[in-house]
Amino acid sequence: MQDVQSLIIKAAELKKNKEEAVAAMVELSRIYGGGMGGVRPDLKAAFKWARQAVNQNSPEGYWELSKVVGSLCIAETDTKRKLKLLDFLLNTCDEGTLLNQKNAQAAYNVGFSCEYLADILDGQDIPRHSDVQRLRHTAKRYYKLSYESAKSMPVDKLDKNILKAFMDAELGTKRLIIKMSPDNHHVYTRDFLRLES
Repeated sequence: MQDVQSLIIKAAELKKNKEEAVAAMVELSRIYGGGMGGVRPDLKAAFKWARQAVNQNSPEGYWELSKVVGSLCIAETDTKRKLKLLDFLLNTCDEGTLLNQKNAQAAYNVGFSCEYLADILDGQDIPRHSDVQRLRHTAKRYYKLSYESAKSMPVDKLDKNILKAFMDAELGTKRLIIKMSPDNHHVYTRDFLRLES
């Protein structure tokens, strides 16, 4: 892994070497998003770099942006702000773009974010039945897009297993449930997910 300063310099050299600059933007998003290489996690910085990569139409940038916005949605405490973040994600990572890129990872992450917010809204006392149904329907479309994209591209074993599990959810036989962590905070990790019949 390269150090952050050299990646920032590469990212700034977009006109000189676009391919290296975009790769640096994606790597900076990963570093800040995951707090790697001794860098403190910073979702806002990760968002900034992923968005710059998306502006260059980078498939990896879309994947990173979908992860970062999903994490921001989960970290956000205000439901209205969660929905605004999701709207941004749906407008940026639209189905047509992800289909053209065959971007299974980004489609999976968008579907996950929709399903997560549907579960959050479903658990609130405010009647939001139409929002919940819309989000579940959107999640199913993105899961299906993810599955279809994965069939025509190489993905690692974990992703194939996840996509297979979510095909069950897409087909309506199971529903995604978000489990709470012991301290009652939502956790963006697959260790706290399960599919329920």
